[in-house]
Amino acid sequence: MKKNKILVAFLCALFSTVFLLPDSIAQDAPNIFFEMECIKKKSDDLIPLMKEEGMKFNHALMKEGVILDWILMEVVYPNGRDCDCDYYMVTVLDGMKNLDYLWSHEKMGGVVKKVMGDRSMDALMDRFNNAAEARGSMLYSLIDEAIPGPDGNGRLAQVNFMTVDDANADAYVDAERNIWKPIHKESAKSGMIKDWMFISRVFPRGTAWAGNFVTIDMFDSFEQMSKMNMWDAAEKAHPNEENLGQVLSASAGLREITRSETWKWVMSASDEME
Repeated sequence: MKKNKILVAFLCALFSTVFLLPDSIAQDAPNIFFEMECIKKKSDDLIPLMKEEGMKFNHALMKEGVILDWILMEVVYPNGRDCDCDYYMVTVLDGMKNLDYLWSHEKMGGVVKKVMGDRSMDALMDRFNNAAEARGSMLYSLIDEAIPGPDGNGRLAQVNFMTVDDANADAYVDAERNIWKPIHKESAKSGMIKDWMFISRVFPRGTAWAGNFVTIDMFDSFEQMSKMNMWDAAEKAHPNEENLGQVLSASAGLREITRSETWKWVMSASDEME
């Protein structure tokens, strides 16, 4: 039994509810979830392993309709030996039922048999453990985005972890949707950003983990990132707002930016799909 639990945890690392969201978004939030697995690199074999073996599992899951995509992102900033995560493995799901599939020993065992055949799973697990350490995952739900669908995905992401008090949650979500989303749509229209996403942490729950909301600004390059002019976009998005500065300041006061990281796209299952 212990070996089976380790196997499932390993597979979730490889390809790693709306009922928990604030009232203002519980009814109309998209049914898209992101399982984000923190990975600490041990050796240079991690990337070859993901390309040679990880993709096989992810493609099998995509063909079964279990996942929409799997994306490997490298944490560019912060970086170094003392950083918690060198990479994030992001699994994209279109419903909680698919999370049940990923944690099913029986169903995942069928995927393993189909992909591995007569090869040893123990040897593959040893290779992964020598290449990386999986430091745990969190599940997030998509609330909104500037450019719906995968077309707006960029190669760089500024990932902003926001901590919001429960008393401010509804007001904060309303501000992101009605004040900041139009600004980000204008930014995307003018080419300053590629896209913007707004997500909420589903699991784990509680105050022990900072960042119950996350905003993600997507870019094609660092050069594009450097040309971001939020004020110009804000004036175009809200031309009739006389007290725009005060509105933006008040909305920013509803949350605390716990930390901000820069991630770089490395590979994704959809790009490699045959």
